[in-house]
Amino acid sequence: MNITLTDELQKDFVIQLTEEMMLREDTSGMMVDNACFLPFYNNKKTLDENVWVLGSIVMKDYYTVYDLSPGDESLSIGIGKKNPTFIPN
Repeated sequence: MNITLTDELQKDFVIQLTEEMMLREDTSGMMVDNACFLPFYNNKKTLDENVWVLGSIVMKDYYTVYDLSPGDESLSIGIGKKNPTFIPN
């Protein structure tokens, strides 16, 4: 599965997900070995209908930076691949 994010300059950023990333051991009691989890969701109680949230399955390999610089009242989000050699203390 590919998730494509498009910025204001119409440049695409593609996040690729494998089948293994979406399969999880079933703990719901549905009596299956694995269950497929969609990596995004809509929370209609707190968000608008057309707003979707990317879950940790999608974002676990990426680093995000949120910029709420004062003055223009806008939000910028930077997304990039995490350094694969980084080991946290």
